[in-house]
Amino acid sequence: FGNDQDYFKAQSPWKLAEKNAHLLRHNTMIRMAVGERDQLLQANMRFSEHMSYLRIPHSFQVVPDAGHNPLAVYRGLGTMNWLFYQRAFEHF
Repeated sequence: FGNDQDYFKAQSPWKLAEKNAHLLRHNTMIRMAVGERDQLLQANMRFSEHMSYLRIPHSFQVVPDAGHNPLAVYRGLGTMNWLFYQRAFEHF
């Protein structure tokens, strides 16, 4: 972000969700999945609560035994991973 703190803050997921909540409430599927051993679990939980406060529909899943590792999270989601994509693309 080129040491520009204002730009950095403006690009944060929190600010982007606030700015675009009216768009995200309709025709957007959002899924959050985080490992239960991920050091960012609490931050993700707070962001999920923020999304709920903004009335942005989303799902939030904590994957057992997974850390901060996307492959472990996808494996932990199992078939639920593909059900999300099936629902996301069923109208295309």
